Amino acid sequence: MNFLDYQLILGSALSFLIILSLFFRRCRSIIFLLPAWFSPHKKLRVLFHRLRGVRIGKNVEIGFFVYIDNSYANLVEISDNVTISMNCTILAHDNSHKYTGKGKDSIVSKVVFEESCFVGAGSIYFQVYQ
Repeated sequence: MNFLDYQLILGSALSFLIILSLFFRRCRSIIFLLPAWFSPHKKLRVLFHRLRGVRIGKNVEIGFFVYIDNSYANLVEISDNVTISMNCTILAHDNSHKYTGKGKDSIVSKVVFEESCFVGAGSIYFQVYQ
């Protein structure tokens, strides 16, 4: 085998590992979503959202049925002393082009809740830039 063969094998293995990593990150987000929704105590809800990949600070309260982006949970950052009330939706991406036929690609951006922020019940929050 020459150098190009090794390079091809290494590239294929690396691609496979990247795809596998993305698959497991997505599965982790899905598996911990329901326990995060239905946990009876706020500390358990915070724990399950952390396990999903959300970066969460200290003294954070997350209410019941808070939907934090399933595809890009790792792009959501919640600082210290933040309260997110029940039934909120937090999105880090916008796929509206798939439904409207307008636009090119998905828009993905980081969502940050600064320290001592309060998100009211039923709010929909997304932060997208073009």
